[in-house]
Amino acid sequence: MNVREILLNGHKPVDPPSQIRLVSVQADETTVIRTRSGKMLMGKPGARFTVNASKGRKIQLLMASPQQGEALFEERTIPVRPVANRLEPR
Repeated sequence: MNVREILLNGHKPVDPPSQIRLVSVQADETTVIRTRSGKMLMGKPGARFTVNASKGRKIQLLMASPQQGEALFEERTIPVRPVANRLEPR
């Protein structure tokens, strides 16, 4: 498993590896992001999101600052292994 922090704000709204974009940080710390597929996700600090299931990418919103217009996420990437398609004999 790989773990890294992602800080998004007005100067750096996109994280290329995870392909998420910061849309907004509201006064109550509700944070809105957009995934590569265009899906909008929202939550407050502590919320967890799956941003790319096929690559095992999950993020958690650690901190949101409406004053700074930024959000800090932790990304956990779990390697996904393809499952062999097996036919059972009858």
